[in-house]
Amino acid sequence: MKKILFFDIDGTIARRGEGIEADLLDLLDDLSYRYEVVLITGNTAEYVIGMMRQANKLKNIAIICESGGLIYDSPVLPTSKIYEHTNIENANNTFCNAINNMKNGCKERVIKIATSETSMTFIFGNETDLKKSFNLLKNNNKNKRYTIYRHTITIDILNNEVNKGFGVLKYLNIKGYDRNKVFIHTFGDGVNDIPMFMIANKVTIVGDIKYKEVCDRLDSVGDMVSFLTNEYK
Repeated sequence: MKKILFFDIDGTIARRGEGIEADLLDLLDDLSYRYEVVLITGNTAEYVIGMMRQANKLKNIAIICESGGLIYDSPVLPTSKIYEHTNIENANNTFCNAINNMKNGCKERVIKIATSETSMTFIFGNETDLKKSFNLLKNNNKNKRYTIYRHTITIDILNNEVNKGFGVLKYLNIKGYDRNKVFIHTFGDGVNDIPMFMIANKVTIVGDIKYKEVCDRLDSVGDMVSFLTNEYK
């Protein structure tokens, strides 16, 4: 059975704000010649391509960006877009609702807003501001107009039409794979990875996020090389 490995990036194979370390980069590159390897992130393609610019590796690896909104055939230039989620009008309405819900004392707590075509990220300076804003967004989203993910210093707002599970299934569809005839191993560290965990055959989690199903757990990004070496000898 064909095996496909889907890796979240930040917090899973790279420490937040840093690149992938050389030994893990070499290992992922090696795995990509024996298995199908895909990077999947909530970030934009520009972010991933910029991270890989100096590496000149992982040419055989596809990238799913914006939590399933965009798919490229490689993180290394030149690269080609093979899928783009097109319901931008609905996404724009999502973001307008989210921004409106950040008013009344919360919007000024945000130190940066990063947007893409399918997601929006609010970046905060401290956990107290993040928590207050998260609760406000959650209370004002009772009709589920958008999906909210809370992280250490950020809150992600996603168009309800896309998530990482959607991205994995869309990738399989584009490649012409029958879901019942492939083995999917997903790697992640955040609650926004759970949608792809739910459709996987095997799950590996970095850190301590709550997930009720059976999975492997690693303490940190630094444990990934030894785990992959033992798992995929």
